[in-house]
Amino acid sequence: MVVVGWSILEGLCSARIVPAINTLVRANYQGSKRASAYGVLFGVAAAGAAFGPLIGGWLTTILSWRVAFGMEAVIVVIVLLSSGLLVDAPKVIPKPKLDVVGVVLSATGLGMFVFGVLQTSTRGWSKPVIVWSP
Repeated sequence: MVVVGWSILEGLCSARIVPAINTLVRANYQGSKRASAYGVLFGVAAAGAAFGPLIGGWLTTILSWRVAFGMEAVIVVIVLLSSGLLVDAPKVIPKPKLDVVGVVLSATGLGMFVFGVLQTSTRGWSKPVIVWSP
């Protein structure tokens, strides 16, 4: 249940935060600085995607999953404390409506991807294990 719940939560949060990050970068930087900001943003995202599972797996193997979650909480606190450094994006008129279908589809897709990756430890990458028979 934790795996499924965490996958759903991660997918929902990712679907909600990506447009906000894009808006903040667009509003806070102009010209070549904007290109550099997007480069740094995507570089950090790629590094997180590459090293996050490795570091998280190492922490849970060596110490405990509680330590990994605790470190995530520390990172969240650091991000929240530093969020005051950002300039608010200018207001958009008319205010766009939330694309609920897009959010649900993005969250579902990301959640299923994460769930699929988590299932590889029991089902394998190249020779899938079939648990049921028709």
